[in-house]
Amino acid sequence: TRDDLGFASVAAFDPKTAPAYVGFANGSDTTPVKPLEPAESFTKEEGLTKDANLKLNGFGADGMTLSSTDGAPAFAWKAINAKTLTVSVRLKSSAGARPLLALKGKSKDGQEMLAYMDPAWREGLAALLWKDATHTASAYRYTWKADTWFDFVSQKAHWHKWQIIDTTNEKNRASFVGDLLPGAQNVQVGLGVAGKGSVSIKGFATK
Repeated sequence: TRDDLGFASVAAFDPKTAPAYVGFANGSDTTPVKPLEPAESFTKEEGLTKDANLKLNGFGADGMTLSSTDGAPAFAWKAINAKTLTVSVRLKSSAGARPLLALKGKSKDGQEMLAYMDPAWREGLAALLWKDATHTASAYRYTWKADTWFDFVSQKAHWHKWQIIDTTNEKNRASFVGDLLPGAQNVQVGLGVAGKGSVSIKGFATK
């Protein structure tokens, strides 16, 4: 429990030394979240801001394709309505790239906040990371597959819930929950990539 971060009864740990599984004992972080069908596709750069190490490889039938110039996490950012409760993104990776979904914003007291989800973090574990990526809310063993479309979903309700869902096999699903970005304003969605290779983003939807 880390009350200093506003988490109640949530295991938090250093990902470098973490056990293979951490989550809620009652399984409340595994409740499915229904992904939204992509309502908006990317056909041009307009409306996006980019990290310095992000390379936009172009737009095509699979939407927008991204890569990282140095292998470190790199994002294209899009502002969303701060009242949005669900963000859903469909993407796939190739040649060893790791796709990332992030949210960032400022809390009511002005604190910079960042959270992101990495499905191929440390030996096949999926993780929900925040701040300087030295802690995570929960983690599961998870099968990430290249060249396969996945739905990344972030939903703000009583808890902030994140899921990764294989569109060809919904049972291949990872779920996380944590009270991240409490009261955040001016929220931005980050569509990102890490490692070698590229990530294709077919589209996203908000609700």
